[in-house]
Amino acid sequence: MTLSFTMETIRSGTINPPQRQVAHPRMLPKQEPPWHVILLDDDHHTFRYVVEMLEDIFGHSVKTGFKMATEVHETGRAIVATPSLLVVGSPHAVRSLNGTSVATGAVYVFDSKNHRLIRTLFPADGVASGQFGRALAVSGHVLVVGSPHWGTLLSADRGAVYVYNLATGALIRRIEPHSVNTGDLWGFSVAIEGDTVVYSARDHDGGTLSSNMGMVETFSLQ
Repeated sequence: MTLSFTMETIRSGTINPPQRQVAHPRMLPKQEPPWHVILLDDDHHTFRYVVEMLEDIFGHSVKTGFKMATEVHETGRAIVATPSLLVVGSPHAVRSLNGTSVATGAVYVFDSKNHRLIRTLFPADGVASGQFGRALAVSGHVLVVGSPHWGTLLSADRGAVYVYNLATGALIRRIEPHSVNTGDLWGFSVAIEGDTVVYSARDHDGGTLSSNMGMVETFSLQ
């Protein structure tokens, strides 16, 4: 936030009242949208690093930081906080499909004030070990969910990206990347800014001889 000050001159023992200036609508600063902090599991950072980061940046105690690091390491969960909702991804959650328990993953939407569960989201085309909910991103009432290990018998671990209406739980669309191969892991990480969705394939070859160099695509919801 930028503060501006003006100094009024004193004349004849009086202070000249400041003149109110009305800014043109286009000159008014754009209100910053809600931002989110997401903690994801990975294979690159140690427990010590994560605990110290949570302590230095967020002010958590060592005990709380270690508890959070352990939870992320064991569940791989991603948590996104919004002003009124708390969205929790559980990539190893189990659901029943045709009478069989399948670990497709799930996303839980809670009321952030009373922690009441509002709804549970499962992928309509979920597969075993697809890790739906491995990555999350929120902008307004739009929720983006990554399922990096989604696949078929002919194309395992290709990955998938879903976009939901967070207010209703309705699926807006399933994004189909332009270049899809077995083992790409599309949806390993996701982000959204306004109407633009960004999603990555951690192990995509990128159309070159380099193995698992990764790739990032964008998609406009407009």
